[in-house]
Amino acid sequence: MATFAPLWRSDPIQYLLNWKFPQLVAFGGKNTLASVMSLDSVTLSAIAYDAQAYRQELLNQSPDELTALLEIAKADDARRYKEFREREESQRSFNQPGASADFDYWAKMSTWSIDEAISLSFGKNPKCINWKHIQSIENISPFAAEYAAKRELATRAIAMGQLWESTIPAGFLAWAERMRVSVPAELVAAVKGLGIQIADWKTLYEQAIEVAESAQASVTEKHSALMSAMADHSQSISKLSKDYSGLLAQRDQLIRLKADRIESLTARLAEMETTQSAAREKSLGARERESLLKLVIGMAIKGYSFDPKNGRTTTAKEISGDLALIGMAMDEDTVRKYLAEAKQLLPGDQTDRDR
Repeated sequence: MATFAPLWRSDPIQYLLNWKFPQLVAFGGKNTLASVMSLDSVTLSAIAYDAQAYRQELLNQSPDELTALLEIAKADDARRYKEFREREESQRSFNQPGASADFDYWAKMSTWSIDEAISLSFGKNPKCINWKHIQSIENISPFAAEYAAKRELATRAIAMGQLWESTIPAGFLAWAERMRVSVPAELVAAVKGLGIQIADWKTLYEQAIEVAESAQASVTEKHSALMSAMADHSQSISKLSKDYSGLLAQRDQLIRLKADRIESLTARLAEMETTQSAAREKSLGARERESLLKLVIGMAIKGYSFDPKNGRTTTAKEISGDLALIGMAMDEDTVRKYLAEAKQLLPGDQTDRDR
């Protein structure tokens, strides 16, 4: 896989221009200068003029001076990027007041899904925040990254039978306490306020068995559905394979047809060359020559899409190249001469007719 060097390394001058004049980046990136100067805007033209002057100044810098400037620009860019990410994070839905969870409400739930439990452990309303909504920003959002890390702990606990996809609140809170996974104290207090003993493992075990049996039934049902979907997918793949084979066969047929046209045209041209070589001994009859030229123009139009009206066509080059491929070399100018002579035999204005 190809890798690309950062702009500050591949084009330090452009990097410093982008840093010094960020307004230019919004108007075309690397080729911004010409774009901005073409706009009818006094302000942008002034910026473009300053940028041009700064570019010349940079070109006159020594390598050490340029390196020092790059370090300053990179540090400033990092600061800008950090501030941008912090602003972006503060504006996300899960950091808005309405995203806070009602602990008293959720404490009354008989079970929590793992995603609900993870959202509650951050003090967030599971109806507003869940893994499906934030998975795509895991690599750019600190909250999403922390959510993913805590969720991974929980999913591994499920795999080991320590938690379940649908677990009772006390079970999750007991696991979180044992694993030192942070949860809001208010959430713990809300659950305990209902008279639930979080550390009552006997009760937790009995309740978990019931939940596990229900979960197993759900897994079995989902497994059956998955196997059915896989079978349908396999059939689709088989059909696509057959269709692809058919396309390959059509391609091969087209290749053979073109080869046949080339062979036919080559034979006719060779016959014309032979006739021309024998012209010293016997001139070709006017009717026979006209017939051969008709063959040439007909094959050129139908076989190579030759347009008699187009004065700058590549048909002669294509025919010459195809002849060379099969060992029947003929100069491009010779082919063009025959085409020019042959198109004079076309009846009427052939440039407007459908081919």
